[in-house]
Amino acid sequence: MEKDLLTLVVPYVEKEFRVIKDKDHRAIMGYSMGGGQSTSIGYRHPELFSYVGGMSGGNVPASIIADPAKANKDYKIIFFGSGTEDSAVNGVRTQDASLTAAGIKHIASEDVGYGHDYQIWRQYFYRLAQLTFRD
Repeated sequence: MEKDLLTLVVPYVEKEFRVIKDKDHRAIMGYSMGGGQSTSIGYRHPELFSYVGGMSGGNVPASIIADPAKANKDYKIIFFGSGTEDSAVNGVRTQDASLTAAGIKHIASEDVGYGHDYQIWRQYFYRLAQLTFRD
């Protein structure tokens, strides 16, 4: 997935569409397994993405926590969220505590009553779409 995204999808989009071709104008976010893939790719490539998010999926690697100043410089938004009825909520709580303790700016959302489904993911997408590319 990572190889295809970076060698096929990003170059195709940049060739075929009017986009700004720099990290400050690139986001990678996903939900469920896509949240895991998005965060994994986004954290491995801070030179390519300024916005990284996982909805009901994803982890923050130790390398991000090890250098808070770099993380705060590299990423404009780090987002993760989950409904309280989703087992992924435990990961959200752990990540929030780790990033808060390290002093890394992020947005964490724990939403009461939602499970592992599009009812919460579409709300996250709506909120995040309003926060990205604001400069």
